Amino acid sequence: MRRMKTAWKVVIGVLAAILIIVLLSELGLRAFISNQIRSGIAEESPGAIAAEDTEVSLGSRPILFGLVRGVVPHVSIATPSTLTATGDTYAGQPAATISLDNLRITGDSQVADRFSVTTELPDDYVRALLQEQLASNLEGTIGGSFLQELITVSAVRSNPSEGTFTIDVSGSAASVDLRPTVVDGALQIEAASTSLFGFELPDIVAEGLTNALQDNTGEINAGAIRISEFTVVDGGLRVVAEGEDVDLYNLPHAVPTQDGQHEPGMETSVVPTPTSARAA
Repeated sequence: MRRMKTAWKVVIGVLAAILIIVLLSELGLRAFISNQIRSGIAEESPGAIAAEDTEVSLGSRPILFGLVRGVVPHVSIATPSTLTATGDTYAGQPAATISLDNLRITGDSQVADRFSVTTELPDDYVRALLQEQLASNLEGTIGGSFLQELITVSAVRSNPSEGTFTIDVSGSAASVDLRPTVVDGALQIEAASTSLFGFELPDIVAEGLTNALQDNTGEINAGAIRISEFTVVDGGLRVVAEGEDVDLYNLPHAVPTQDGQHEPGMETSVVPTPTSARAA
């Protein structure tokens, strides 16, 4: 009887030790992966984002056994805004939250079963985007040079209750109310009203402003992701882009920049591969 009790104590002790080892390994692996992600983002944005400013969550599901199979159940990354204004020019990126489900790591690819990114574009940042793109769109059109001198985007005001945002043109001498909608993953902009001292402005003005915003979001729809939400919120515009089976290495940047370009896909691993983990 005593031998049986002793045997059970040994078994329970071994199981408890294994459980503790697994738990410590899980916690250590989570800390390692989170630190690698924070450090990687900080290295890509030197001087703009500190490692501790990036929030990383790996969800509630265990990642230890999943990573052995090359799958991370969930990764959520929240980066702060790095926008800085110099006159009418902005540098950096708005704050963004990226969510990845069932991230499969195989060789040189990291493919997420489901990908989503959410960001909010401040009103004044949108104004700077529109001013730059509007000038580009008007260039070469009939009367474009004259309109470039006459028309400047002086302010953008979001109206969440109306689902529109108002663009003040040329020192509030004119205004354009735009209503954004998303149809089949494509951004559609409706000019609700366009007026100058109570008179209708030429269609080219509304079209130019509409095209400016569409040009700055159009490349988001490249590849495997599409715009799923474009909402007017207090102080800006919320943009949500989603996709399935998204290869992070081939992912276009989902946040428009002031120069109208979108940064290339991720050049570093979101989650370190077994090789990089050993090297670290």
